[in-house]
Amino acid sequence: MNDYYYQLATVVYDQFGIDPFEKIMYKNYYLTVQDYLITVSIDDEIKNILALLKMLPDKNEAQKFINSAITYNIQSVLLGENGNSKYRLKEINKIF
Repeated sequence: MNDYYYQLATVVYDQFGIDPFEKIMYKNYYLTVQDYLITVSIDDEIKNILALLKMLPDKNEAQKFINSAITYNIQSVLLGENGNSKYRLKEINKIF
């Protein structure tokens, strides 16, 4: 884990109280909140996501944002539209 991950984790887990092991589903696939934050900490070099999360007013809004972002990431990987799909595909789990 890198420093940026811990900054994200502080906001998401501590400030908003979101469970890192919560599974966000899309079709038969899921990604945990923790896996998403790890990916963001690697890909988001200018910390846009951290800035956005800090602006959200409450847990409900943060949860909506994270759910939407994870769903979008899974869709992108499944459609092959993501430049980092090989990395992210390792993190996406399939439920049968």
